[in-house]
Amino acid sequence: MHQLKRDIALISQGNLSITEYFTKLKTLWDKFGAYLVFQIATVLKILSLNKFVEGERIHQFLMRLDTEQFEIVRSNLLTMEPLPNLN
Repeated sequence: MHQLKRDIALISQGNLSITEYFTKLKTLWDKFGAYLVFQIATVLKILSLNKFVEGERIHQFLMRLDTEQFEIVRSNLLTMEPLPNLN
């Protein structure tokens, strides 16, 4: 990623024709864009997994609460969309 950013920052037309310069720059932009898409997809998967795990922990916590004392609180929390965070 760093090398792509560096290559984009340092490219100039120099002795290249406009077409060659643009083609080189566009190739770098395309590689950079593909990498960003991959990075974003990875981040979204991680965030989705973290949200799922937190939801499971919330349910586990609520299942073990004292039934009589916290029944109303548990019911209210479970009807919330989205579930509040664990904290």
